[in-house]
Amino acid sequence: DSAKDNVTNGLAISPAVAKLSRPMDVRTFWNATVCASRANRCNFRNYIAGEIASLPSKHPSMKVNTDVVGLIHNAGRKFVSPDYIQALLTTKIIVLAQRDKWEGHMRLMESLLSGALVLHDPQVYWPYGVVDGVNIVVYHSMFDLEEKI
Repeated sequence: DSAKDNVTNGLAISPAVAKLSRPMDVRTFWNATVCASRANRCNFRNYIAGEIASLPSKHPSMKVNTDVVGLIHNAGRKFVSPDYIQALLTTKIIVLAQRDKWEGHMRLMESLLSGALVLHDPQVYWPYGVVDGVNIVVYHSMFDLEEKI
C-alpha cells in the first residue's frame, strides 16, 4: 500500500493508523447520561445514541458501544485521555450527532484523525476539505444511518 492510497481530498491518513486492529464496530461516545441535566439541547443526540445502542438486537454480531469515554463538560479538552484515544483508534465506525440547535464540535475533528469511518448528521458548513462521500459520510435519517452502517 502506498501513501497515495490513503489520501482523500488532499488529506492523508497514516498507513499505520489505517492498518490498526478495530474490534469495536460502532461507537457514539455519548448516551443520555451525558445530557441528563441539559436534555433541552440533547434530544437528537440522545435519540441517535439510543438507536445505535439498539442495533445489536437487529444485528446480533454487531459490537456497539455508547459509553462515555474520557472526560466531558469541557474537562475533556484540558487533558489527554488515553482511554478516549484508545477508543477512537479501536473503532471501525464512529457515529456523531450534534447538540440541538448547534453546529460543530471537537469530536468531529478527533474522529476524522482516528482513521475510522465517520458518520455525521447534516450541517451547513463543514471544515475545509471535509466532503460527504469522500472523507465523511452524512446520514439524513435513522433509516439512512442504519443502511450506511
